[in-house]
Amino acid sequence: MSFGKNKKNCGHRISARFFSALTAIALVSLMSSSCTKTDDGLSDVFTGTQGLKISVSGFSREILISSFNPESISIPFIATLENKGRHTIGSNDFKLVLSGHDPKLIDCYGESGSGFVIRNCEAALAYGEKFEGKSTLRRIGDKKILTNDMFEFVTKREGISGEIYPFTVLFSLCYRYRTYFSDSLMLDPSSTPQRVDFHNQASTRTHSGGQGAPLGVTRVSSLTLGNKAIVFITVKKLDNVQVYYDEANNPSAQKCGSASYNIRNKFKVTKAELSDFREMSLCTGKTFYLNQNGEGEFTCEFEIRGDIRNEISAILNLELEYDVFDYSQQSFVIRKI
Repeated sequence: MSFGKNKKNCGHRISARFFSALTAIALVSLMSSSCTKTDDGLSDVFTGTQGLKISVSGFSREILISSFNPESISIPFIATLENKGRHTIGSNDFKLVLSGHDPKLIDCYGESGSGFVIRNCEAALAYGEKFEGKSTLRRIGDKKILTNDMFEFVTKREGISGEIYPFTVLFSLCYRYRTYFSDSLMLDPSSTPQRVDFHNQASTRTHSGGQGAPLGVTRVSSLTLGNKAIVFITVKKLDNVQVYYDEANNPSAQKCGSASYNIRNKFKVTKAELSDFREMSLCTGKTFYLNQNGEGEFTCEFEIRGDIRNEISAILNLELEYDVFDYSQQSFVIRKI
């Protein structure tokens, strides 16, 4: 009897130990997955293919007005603007324009407030206001909302001439943005390709996740010649927006949505640095163009004091500046009753 009792207690002890082991394994697994989530969240700050995005919704798409006693009626909408990238947009680098409606039928007075300066159908950021981007300390970029009340977007008292007036409001968005890129390059003096171009390099790195901006660096190649490092950079438009660059005017002073042909697909290199090297080709300050597929290529040349005789690692830092045109739209119908 006592032997059976001891055997039973032993079984209980084994079960308890087994349960404790399972609990410990589950706890470690949970902690591991939590750490992975945190790490992924940090890496998300430095990736992504979008900048400032706009979305529009309407409370009601059908606006009813009286046939006998016309009155001014508000046309309701909410425009949400969210900075989904890394760059912070300043007050001079933003404009939103409403168009597509007949000004003889619809008024758009506008008023200043809530961080915006609104005149007629154009909205700009008030002085000192900004759309702050994402960072390691700030995981979500700024979000701001504009409504029809802020624009005083209303039907005129005299109403419409017919029984029905369908129209679509176009919300045109223009803003200036930057791409920040940083990566290590291995410079190998023993590799000497026959052709110095973008497609046959000794050291090549590709990047597909973007850098938290609509224009991304997708490929970097390098070639060493004596004491010089030649770096070949490929960039690509990664979001469905129009990229252009108006050097003469900030977006707040531009006519949003009407970029001339000579500045379309244009971008500027505002920084090109390679650690321990001196920039020779003066990439910084130069402008380049994207092709019809939304891709662009440029070359930067750097120099070091002595010849490169062994493989060395260097950090490449780039900044690209450009303007972006994006839009959203909302359809409405004014109907007499």
